[in-house]
Amino acid sequence: SAASDVYKRQTLVLGDAVAARVARGGRPLPVGPALVGLMVLASLVGLGYNYRYPKQDYEGAIAYVEAQAADTDTIATTGDGAWPLLDVHHREYALVETVADIRTLRERGGSLWMVFTFPLYIEAAAPEVMDAIDAGCEDEAVFPGTIGGGDLIVCRFPPLDQEG
Repeated sequence: SAASDVYKRQTLVLGDAVAARVARGGRPLPVGPALVGLMVLASLVGLGYNYRYPKQDYEGAIAYVEAQAADTDTIATTGDGAWPLLDVHHREYALVETVADIRTLRERGGSLWMVFTFPLYIEAAAPEVMDAIDAGCEDEAVFPGTIGGGDLIVCRFPPLDQEG
Protein backbone atom coordinates (compact mmCIF):
# COMPACT_ATOMS: atom_id res chain seq x y z
CA SER A 1 0.00 0.00 0.00
CA ALA A 2 1.03 3.62 -0.38
CA ALA A 3 1.17 4.15 3.40
CA SER A 4 3.44 1.16 3.88
CA ASP A 5 5.75 2.41 1.10
CA VAL A 6 5.97 5.77 2.88
CA TYR A 7 6.87 4.04 6.18
CA LYS A 8 9.54 1.95 4.47
CA ARG A 9 11.01 5.04 2.81
CA GLN A 10 10.97 6.99 6.08
CA THR A 11 12.63 4.07 7.84
CA LEU A 12 15.35 3.89 5.19
CA VAL A 13 15.97 7.65 5.40
CA LEU A 14 16.13 7.50 9.21
CA GLY A 15 18.45 4.52 9.00
CA ASP A 16 20.71 6.32 6.53
CA ALA A 17 20.86 9.34 8.82
CA VAL A 18 21.83 7.17 11.78
CA ALA A 19 24.34 5.25 9.65
CA ALA A 20 26.01 8.48 8.50
CA ARG A 21 26.60 9.42 12.14
CA VAL A 22 28.05 6.06 13.13
CA ALA A 23 29.95 5.30 9.93
CA ARG A 24 32.90 2.93 10.24
CA GLY A 25 36.04 3.89 8.40
CA GLY A 26 34.14 6.37 6.26
CA ARG A 27 31.73 3.64 5.15
CA PRO A 28 28.10 3.96 6.36
CA LEU A 29 26.54 0.94 8.04
CA PRO A 30 23.36 -0.53 6.44
CA VAL A 31 21.14 0.69 9.29
CA GLY A 32 18.17 1.61 7.04
CA PRO A 33 17.80 -1.85 5.49
CA ALA A 34 18.32 -3.41 8.94
CA LEU A 35 15.46 -1.31 10.37
CA VAL A 36 13.18 -2.32 7.48
CA GLY A 37 14.11 -5.95 8.14
CA LEU A 38 13.12 -5.54 11.79
CA MET A 39 9.80 -4.03 10.72
CA VAL A 40 9.14 -7.04 8.50
CA LEU A 41 10.00 -9.45 11.32
CA ALA A 42 7.74 -7.56 13.74
CA SER A 43 4.83 -7.72 11.29
CA LEU A 44 5.33 -11.48 10.86
CA VAL A 45 4.61 -11.98 14.56
CA GLY A 46 1.00 -10.85 14.09
CA LEU A 47 0.31 -12.99 11.04
CA GLY A 48 -0.66 -16.10 12.98
CA TYR A 49 -3.41 -14.32 14.84
CA ASN A 50 -4.56 -12.27 11.87
CA TYR A 51 -4.99 -15.32 9.66
CA ARG A 52 -6.33 -17.71 12.30
CA TYR A 53 -9.64 -15.86 12.44
CA PRO A 54 -11.66 -14.03 9.80
CA LYS A 55 -11.64 -10.23 9.85
CA GLN A 56 -15.29 -10.52 10.89
CA ASP A 57 -17.16 -13.82 11.16
CA TYR A 58 -20.44 -12.93 9.48
CA GLU A 59 -20.88 -16.50 8.23
CA GLY A 60 -20.59 -17.92 11.75
CA ALA A 61 -23.05 -15.41 13.19
CA ILE A 62 -25.54 -16.00 10.36
CA ALA A 63 -25.35 -19.79 10.72
CA TYR A 64 -25.80 -19.54 14.48
CA VAL A 65 -28.73 -17.15 14.56
CA GLU A 66 -30.58 -18.88 11.74
CA ALA A 67 -30.17 -22.26 13.47
CA GLN A 68 -31.38 -20.88 16.82
CA ALA A 69 -34.29 -18.65 15.73
CA ALA A 70 -37.74 -20.21 15.65
CA ASP A 71 -40.10 -19.64 12.74
CA THR A 72 -42.05 -17.17 14.88
CA ASP A 73 -38.92 -15.17 15.77
CA THR A 74 -37.56 -12.11 14.00
CA ILE A 75 -33.91 -11.54 13.15
CA ALA A 76 -32.71 -7.94 12.97
CA THR A 77 -29.51 -5.98 12.67
CA THR A 78 -28.36 -2.47 13.38
CA GLY A 79 -25.41 -0.13 12.96
CA ASP A 80 -22.53 -0.20 10.49
CA GLY A 81 -22.49 -3.99 10.45
CA ALA A 82 -25.97 -4.09 8.89
CA TRP A 83 -24.94 -3.51 5.28
CA PRO A 84 -22.73 -6.62 5.00
CA LEU A 85 -25.58 -8.75 6.37
CA LEU A 86 -28.18 -7.18 4.12
CA ASP A 87 -26.24 -6.41 0.94
CA VAL A 88 -23.25 -8.75 0.88
CA HIS A 89 -24.78 -11.83 2.54
CA HIS A 90 -28.26 -11.07 1.16
CA ARG A 91 -30.12 -11.65 4.41
CA GLU A 92 -33.62 -10.25 4.78
CA TYR A 93 -33.14 -9.20 8.38
CA ALA A 94 -35.09 -6.28 9.75
CA LEU A 95 -33.12 -3.05 10.14
CA VAL A 96 -33.27 -1.38 13.54
CA GLU A 97 -32.57 2.34 13.56
CA THR A 98 -34.61 3.46 16.56
CA VAL A 99 -36.00 2.12 19.83
CA ALA A 100 -39.44 2.32 18.19
CA ASP A 101 -38.19 -0.19 15.60
CA ILE A 102 -37.24 -2.59 18.40
CA ARG A 103 -40.66 -2.17 20.00
CA THR A 104 -42.48 -2.73 16.68
CA LEU A 105 -40.47 -5.86 15.89
CA ARG A 106 -41.03 -7.28 19.36
CA GLU A 107 -44.78 -6.73 19.05
CA ARG A 108 -44.82 -9.25 16.17
CA GLY A 109 -44.45 -12.00 18.77
CA GLY A 110 -41.67 -14.48 19.31
CA SER A 111 -38.13 -13.51 20.19
CA LEU A 112 -36.25 -10.70 18.51
CA TRP A 113 -32.69 -11.76 17.62
CA MET A 114 -30.12 -9.04 17.03
CA VAL A 115 -26.91 -9.50 15.02
CA PHE A 116 -24.55 -6.54 15.19
CA THR A 117 -20.95 -5.42 15.42
CA PHE A 118 -19.02 -2.35 16.61
CA PRO A 119 -21.21 -1.55 19.64
CA LEU A 120 -19.13 1.57 20.32
CA TYR A 121 -20.21 2.99 16.95
CA ILE A 122 -23.83 2.12 17.64
CA GLU A 123 -23.49 3.83 21.02
CA ALA A 124 -22.13 6.96 19.33
CA ALA A 125 -24.71 7.09 16.53
CA ALA A 126 -27.81 5.83 18.34
CA PRO A 127 -27.20 5.63 22.10
CA GLU A 128 -30.84 4.89 22.86
CA VAL A 129 -30.71 1.80 20.61
CA MET A 130 -27.57 0.53 22.34
CA ASP A 131 -29.14 1.25 25.74
CA ALA A 132 -32.19 -0.84 24.77
CA ILE A 133 -29.95 -3.69 23.57
CA ASP A 134 -27.87 -3.55 26.76
CA ALA A 135 -30.99 -3.49 28.93
CA GLY A 136 -33.04 -6.25 27.33
CA CYS A 137 -31.12 -8.28 24.79
CA GLU A 138 -29.74 -11.44 26.39
CA ASP A 139 -26.24 -12.43 25.29
CA GLU A 140 -26.25 -15.54 23.15
CA ALA A 141 -22.96 -15.73 21.22
CA VAL A 142 -19.92 -13.72 20.18
CA PHE A 143 -18.04 -14.47 16.97
CA PRO A 144 -14.51 -13.09 17.27
CA GLY A 145 -12.67 -11.43 14.45
CA THR A 146 -9.35 -9.71 14.03
CA ILE A 147 -10.74 -6.19 13.57
CA GLY A 148 -10.62 -4.41 16.93
CA GLY A 149 -14.14 -4.01 18.33
CA GLY A 150 -15.55 -5.85 15.30
CA ASP A 151 -16.67 -9.09 16.90
CA LEU A 152 -20.11 -10.17 15.66
CA ILE A 153 -22.55 -10.26 18.56
CA VAL A 154 -25.79 -12.21 18.64
CA CYS A 155 -28.30 -11.47 21.38
CA ARG A 156 -31.98 -12.15 21.92
CA PHE A 157 -34.89 -10.16 23.27
CA PRO A 158 -37.32 -12.67 24.79
CA PRO A 159 -40.95 -12.57 23.68
CA LEU A 160 -42.83 -9.71 25.33
CA ASP A 161 -45.16 -12.13 27.14
CA GLN A 162 -42.15 -13.81 28.82
CA GLU A 163 -40.51 -10.69 30.26
CA GLY A 164 -40.29 -10.48 34.01
